[in-house]
Amino acid sequence: EDLLNRWMGPLERGWDTLSFQTGEKISIPFDVHLLFATNLKVELLLDQPFLHRILYQVEMPNPRQEEFREILARACEEQGVEASDEALDHIVERMYQDGAHMPRASYARDLLNIIVESARYDETDPILTLEAFERAYRLFIPSPEHKPCRPAPS
Repeated sequence: EDLLNRWMGPLERGWDTLSFQTGEKISIPFDVHLLFATNLKVELLLDQPFLHRILYQVEMPNPRQEEFREILARACEEQGVEASDEALDHIVERMYQDGAHMPRASYARDLLNIIVESARYDETDPILTLEAFERAYRLFIPSPEHKPCRPAPS
């Protein structure tokens, strides 16, 4: 909020004034395009008057099944992870079957990072198998009966 308060005037004017220790002041162009991303409700971050001053607010919905499959296939290609069409189809079905955890687009990258790191640790090639996916999925989205570990209070 402090950063946005500091920048709101220069963003709207297109210039800012810098003050030096010598007392000298200079005006400089301030041509900046800010992009913020959050998974929080924006109303929790800023008050309504501030939100009205931000002209463009774009909600990124969860991808549909066919979109997530494409994202996952491209992420596999980018990370050098071997994946069959059958594995991709099964994983997409698994991700969307219960509806409790609607996948975000970033889930593909995050799950593949777990698979790649596991393969590196095991000194094997990263392959998107059903077993590798299930192991990564359990780590990434724990079931309700598996609570995350928290350090004991000191």
